[in-house]
Amino acid sequence: MTTCAVDDLQVHQSLDDATRSNIRSATYAEFLYGYGASPGVDLGTPRQFSQPLPGVFQQRFDRGLTIANVRDEPVQVELAGAHWDLEGRVLCVTVVAPHSAEVLRVLSTSGEPALASRLPSGRASRTPVSVGRHG
Repeated sequence: MTTCAVDDLQVHQSLDDATRSNIRSATYAEFLYGYGASPGVDLGTPRQFSQPLPGVFQQRFDRGLTIANVRDEPVQVELAGAHWDLEGRVLCVTVVAPHSAEVLRVLSTSGEPALASRLPSGRASRTPVSVGRHG
């Protein structure tokens, strides 16, 4: 497992539970249509769409990533470096609930969202893929 050391970072973003839930639901729906965007969250330009685990899909952006779990059980996903979630927690590993999605912003070493140059380069992926329900 990757070690991720992050000092006491404070994220100055507060979203209420309903807003976080709506963002996750909309993001999951986007994955079902094959795009992985996160409506209402500016993560930048889409860079790479992948399937890191069976039934788990990921869309990398300039400033973050979205992860969808279409499986019937939660999955643990190891992140490439520190990210912060919609609750403002700094994570190196996240657990994605069944039939749900997570939205994560990349952190730089200063605790600010990272610049696009910190992510692997690649072309934008907007080609629809069939995700649907997998078991």
